[in-house]
Amino acid sequence: MITLSFLPAGIPRPTPACYQIAGQTLVADGPLPELAAFARPGPAAMPAVAPAGGIPAGASPIFDQPAWVAGGERWVTCWAAPAGYRLAVAGLGSWFVSQDGGQIGGQPPPEADAGLVRQVALGPALILALALRGIYCLHASAVQLPQGVVVFVGESGQGKSTLAQYLAGQGERRIADDLLPVVATPAGVLARPYFPQLKFAPQQQPAAGLAAELPVAAVVRLADDTAEISLARLPAQQAILTPVHHTAAARLFAPPLLARQLAFGRAVAGRVPVLRLDYPRRYEQLPAVWERVKGVGG
Repeated sequence: MITLSFLPAGIPRPTPACYQIAGQTLVADGPLPELAAFARPGPAAMPAVAPAGGIPAGASPIFDQPAWVAGGERWVTCWAAPAGYRLAVAGLGSWFVSQDGGQIGGQPPPEADAGLVRQVALGPALILALALRGIYCLHASAVQLPQGVVVFVGESGQGKSTLAQYLAGQGERRIADDLLPVVATPAGVLARPYFPQLKFAPQQQPAAGLAAELPVAAVVRLADDTAEISLARLPAQQAILTPVHHTAAARLFAPPLLARQLAFGRAVAGRVPVLRLDYPRRYEQLPAVWERVKGVGG
């Protein structure tokens, strides 16, 4: 279970809200409209959550620069300590994430926009908590095919959303458009699609109604805009680094968590195909791309 406190001090606490997110039970001290599709019955009282407080004892600086958070560029600082991580997001408060990922405590200023505060809670704070539990959120779009989930990763503007949208139009189920939690187990790589896709309205979340875990059939890295379509398996080192490079919030990871993230990359590369896709970035080419992609991992 992950407990999340995000309401400003002095605000009356309603009945806790409970959700199933990325294979975890998330109990929050207030409603999170973005997670309405994943709501579950929960406890009548809010479990205790450690406050954000100041810089933890024995903290080491991890990150101190502007970053894109809650729909804008804001100054973000992050420290790691034996007890956990502390985040500070300019204008949106201080946040504590326990070392086991089980507690997230926020202290947003009373005047902060409530929607932006929730985006911090469900963005860097929750993504970091999940990573500490071995669940890594990939910047990805993904579709469910008969053989399993095909995960598309790539830099911004390389067509992840366009390709997933096209495949959805061919009758395949799109399950993610921005962030996809993934876990590597001895039995294989699993997608956990219950996670807010902020490009979609709460009542239109693509994962609503799906199983909480789905097997991953392949990871496909979108690469160059080329004249011809090319789909090929990546060499081992590049295959390992592909999920690592496309992990959200990794700049906030302290060295021990970075080491575990690299082990995650090795596990992904060892258990599912990791492929490179080069193709012409023209809509009329998408049917041919689909013909090359639809059998991967089968």
